[in-house]
Amino acid sequence: MKNKFIKRMGAIALVAVMAISMVACGNADKPVETDPVQGTEAPVVNETTPVVDETTPVDEVISAADSIAAVLIDTYGEAYLATQMMDASMIEMMYGITADMYDDCFAAMPMMMGHVDEVVMLHATDVAPLLEKLNARKDALANDMFQYPANLPRLAAIDVVDFENGWVGLFILGGQADMALQEEWGEDTDKAVTYYTEQNKKGIDALKQYFVDGVVPEVDVYTVIMPPYVEEDIIIDEEVASEDIVIEEGLVEDITDAIEGAAAAVEDVVTDMTEVVTEATEAQG
Repeated sequence: MKNKFIKRMGAIALVAVMAISMVACGNADKPVETDPVQGTEAPVVNETTPVVDETTPVDEVISAADSIAAVLIDTYGEAYLATQMMDASMIEMMYGITADMYDDCFAAMPMMMGHVDEVVMLHATDVAPLLEKLNARKDALANDMFQYPANLPRLAAIDVVDFENGWVGLFILGGQADMALQEEWGEDTDKAVTYYTEQNKKGIDALKQYFVDGVVPEVDVYTVIMPPYVEEDIIIDEEVASEDIVIEEGLVEDITDAIEGAAAAVEDVVTDMTEVVTEATEAQG
């Protein structure tokens, strides 16, 4: 009886595998049209990093964005998680800050869902409107009840800073504390907020030092940060892009039949497994 039970279970498992394969591979030999834009490599926005030495005033650098990124990456190391750079349209959408409100910037957000790491540095002659917008963003995040509970202390520790040189910034940096530390805190949110405030302070202090001495760490920024897509840098084959994607006749029906067949096979497997379990139970009884 035992051998018979094992053989039947093996046969059922084989049927289940075949049923799944019908859906996964049933139409693998048919060509699939692809979007010509997908798979295009992200263009490099800045191939050079502004060189700043002790004899070059920071405000004379063409763009300080790469330098700011290098300072932050060097400060946090692997804990630096704001790795997707934001462009002007994203900054406007997230902060309500339009491109005419600043003349230089560095802004980045996490690429992975669940993380809240975020940094935006903006330079302008009039920083008051920028500070107002950044503080509005800070308040909105701090009161966002749809966040993961573990992120709430981080959002309560957000820093908005006026560097008093035309630069202002918002900081949520340093990554999530390890589980051992979180368990040590328990329900004490004050300890968590203090920890994340200190994490932000590391980056803020590093930037303050950069604005004083202009020293930029030797960091390859674009091995860590993904630059934003620039529409004019994406080359599209207009002839291919203009063609309508035509679904091969009968393909939809074939896929539907394969799914229905797989569903029927799975139903048979469930029925057989129920019978086998029943027989085994009766035999043991």
